[in-house]
Order: sequence, then structure tokens, then C-alpha cells
Amino acid sequence: MGCGDDPVRILDGACAFADEHRIAIPDGPVIDDLAIASDGDRVLAVWSERAGAFVRALDAHGAPSGEATRIGPSCEGGLAAVVHDGALHVACGRRGREGRDDEGGVQLYVVREGAVSARASLGAMGRDGSGVSVAIDAQGAPWLGWQEAEGAVSEAWIARASDGATTERLSSPRFRASRPALLASGDRVLATWAETWLDRDGDVEGRVMLRAGARAARPVADLAFDASLPMLRDGVAGDVVLGFRDRRPGGSRPRFQIARVQSDATAIDRIESAAHANATGASTTIACGGDVFVIAPRTHSRTERLVSVRRYTRELEARGPEMQIYEHGAAFEHADATCVGDHVVVLFASRRSQLQQQGSVRAVAVNCASE
Repeated sequence: MGCGDDPVRILDGACAFADEHRIAIPDGPVIDDLAIASDGDRVLAVWSERAGAFVRALDAHGAPSGEATRIGPSCEGGLAAVVHDGALHVACGRRGREGRDDEGGVQLYVVREGAVSARASLGAMGRDGSGVSVAIDAQGAPWLGWQEAEGAVSEAWIARASDGATTERLSSPRFRASRPALLASGDRVLATWAETWLDRDGDVEGRVMLRAGARAARPVADLAFDASLPMLRDGVAGDVVLGFRDRRPGGSRPRFQIARVQSDATAIDRIESAAHANATGASTTIACGGDVFVIAPRTHSRTERLVSVRRYTRELEARGPEMQIYEHGAAFEHADATCVGDHVVVLFASRRSQLQQQGSVRAVAVNCASE
């Protein structure tokens, strides 16, 4: 059931959407970014808008269970969140300001029992940096990743957010780089990012890079799209899933590609071409109930955006048709998801559009019958 006059509709799906819940109405035309994280039955929605960055507790089905708390200024350079040891860790990217001798940076906020503290401020994002990531290693130390960008020059950076932390450039200085995505896996922190360039004909070429711990980074997939936004998420039974957007074949509409990372993290298995994925926000996956779900914002018309939800087996074989979070006139540009018990909770946000004067942040649970 949707908010307002037009409900969010299921346009054919093997699973079922539960009731939809409105989390926030942003102050301004757009949502900068959002994230959702959980720890048992506790679910936390995080988003950034013009008025700042906020967190709100949800119940196991995505309904608000408390008031929104402002944790800091807007994260116009992106945000990411993870729950560890009872605390929510939020990475907030702030772009530099032209003419103000301000290069921006990445702030780490820790939210515990409603109290907000700032743990670290690292790096520089530049005026055009976009995208951050956060992971907590086996020793409980936070790691931050971000893109620094000025004009045509962009680099991927990483740092362990501890006293005396030093930043490290992940990407080659010869190419444009996306923001890195991080994932703590066992005793290692994995990182992935994209490096792209133009060939002789002016077409985009590139590669997805993968690094495990202190090992040298390796290319694991070719690219023909300059907004691939690679990601890493836990899969089923200890697997790791790598995802990225790409045009396959070149010149086609971008789709979200997914693959399992091999156990030594030096290569990936067969690549599965999943949902179309060409909205502003990144696509992602979430493992839940023995399956892997793909969450991919994409275009529906010239002005409308919807969120595609698809279910896959552990081996990344499709189970059932695509489900769609859609509302007439809405532009759902951002989405993220978490697993709570045996079901998925999707957090998604719309911006102001031609037919809707206000954007919104909403949540909905996805329930699938077990076989």
C-alpha cells in the first residue's frame, strides 16, 4: 500500500510486498543518499537531505519506531552505514567548496543508544567527489573509503579510522576511479572500485578492481560504462557477492551485473546480468533466507524512476520474475536493503518530480514463501 493517492504497486512478482511506511519528507527537492542497517530485529534508516543527515529507528517490518535524530550536516558526497557491537557507524562525505579553500572530507559518526559522536574526519573529497563506504574489521576498527574528484580527475582512497591514520590511494593515477566499496570478510577488508578511460574512438573502457587485505589489487571484470559503482556484500553461507553496473554489449542500456567472489578473492565466478540499473543511485544486493536479492533503481519513463527487486539463488540463478516498487509520477532514485529475520526490508527515496511536489523516504518489507 502506498502513500498518497497512488499506491506502490506490485507489477507481477514471486514474493509479496507488505505495507509501505513513510519515514521522512525531506526539506528540499532531493535526497543526497541513504542507507539501511540492522542488528537482529533493530533496523536503522539513515539519509541525507538539505537539512542534514538523519537516523530513524524502524521495526522489523520497516515501520518507524522512534523519532528521527539529526546526526550532522548534509552528506552531499554520499553516506554509508553499518551496525557493529550495538553501535551504528555512518560514513558521511562532504564535498569541498569552491573559493573557500575547503577540500571537503569524510566524517565518521557513531550512534549508540541515541547519542551521536564524531570519531574521525579523514581525507579530501574535492568539489566533485561522490560516494563513501564503511566497514568494521575483525579488531573492531572502522575503515573508510571515498572518491576524491576535481573535474576530470578522480581517485579512490581508503583509510583505517584510528589515531594517526594514514590515507592510501587505491586507484591508478592514470585512470578515472569510482568510489571504493568496502566489506569486512573474515580477517580481511575487501575493496572494489572501477577504473575507466576513453579509447581511441572516445568510447568508455575500464575494469573492476578487487583487493583483499594488503594484497595487490587485481582486475576482475571489463567495463564499458563510466558510472559502474561496484559494490561488495555478504552472500549466502559465507559467500561474497560483487556487483557493478555495465553496458553489455557496449552501447546497450546499463544493467546490474552480479558474481560470486572466489574464496581467495583473486577472481570472480560467472557474471549474471541482473536488472536494468540506470538511476542516479547505486544498485545493491542483500542475502536473506538462503537467497540473494538484487535492489536496483532504474528509469521507467523520461521522468519516472522505479526500484527493481529480483530474487536469486545462492548460485545467482534467477528465481521468479522482477518485482517493482513503482508509483505514478514518482522518481525513486535511491534504494538500499537489509535482512531482518526471514525477510528483506527495502529503504527507498524519491526526489521532487514534475508530478510530485515533495520527495519522500519510505520503507517496505518483502516476504517470500519458503519452498
